Amino acid sequence: MKVLGSILMLMLVFVSCEDDYTDIYSEYITNNSIETDFMFYPIETYEIYNEVDTAELRLRFNSTLMFPVGNNPISTSSFIENNELIIRFDSIPEIGGITTPGPASTEIELPENIDRLVLINGSIVDLYHVDVTKEYVDVKPIGKNYTQLQYSKIFRYPENTFVYKCKIDTSQIEVYSDFLKILTANLSIVEFEFEGEGKIPYPEAWVEGNRRCLTKYYKYESELEFEFEKAGILLEDFTERYIEPNTGTLISLISWIHIPTIPCQ
Repeated sequence: MKVLGSILMLMLVFVSCEDDYTDIYSEYITNNSIETDFMFYPIETYEIYNEVDTAELRLRFNSTLMFPVGNNPISTSSFIENNELIIRFDSIPEIGGITTPGPASTEIELPENIDRLVLINGSIVDLYHVDVTKEYVDVKPIGKNYTQLQYSKIFRYPENTFVYKCKIDTSQIEVYSDFLKILTANLSIVEFEFEGEGKIPYPEAWVEGNRRCLTKYYKYESELEFEFEKAGILLEDFTERYIEPNTGTLISLISWIHIPTIPCQ
């Protein structure tokens, strides 16, 4: 009987906590429930690509349910109460077209001062703690039912940094090291490392068969605009001298405020 009593008490406590969430956010709850779970993660992204821009913090949501047409929008309503961001999933309007099947998706702005995230689907409430700093965004679950974090922690773009990215065949590895020597010899830069675990905002290295992408991250010691303009000139000169067209070699430099050099192939 003692064991049964303990189980009943635990069940009562769980139901009570769930009801508390529902009561607290009752004004945002509706009878409409979307029949899918959601994966999400924080991200720093650019509103305008290939132009000078500062990254904005957002939350990216994807449905676990696949749709005949990929990139279906998720209709949501957002509210801010003190330091809470409340997001309600309203509907997923299906769109027509001929394309690859995929999840429904949306992105929602994440203000810097938010420390709690509330996600509502019908009458189900999921809660997360959010820690936003200049270096990273860390999201931890408080109570969840239908949502799942794809990346719980992401690093933000560090000021005055850039990535050197080189896509090559394994037989052309010297191209990567040769231009790297030119960069470090002619620019006032130091290598930068992201400390600890977390999703890096810049492209990361990968290997697929005889193709690979090599990356290194650097921090400027002087003015960004001047150094990055100089890096672009070095890249253009190196490409003209040493890279044959249509060989599949791709070198690019991308900075923290999205100043791109023209990728050279």
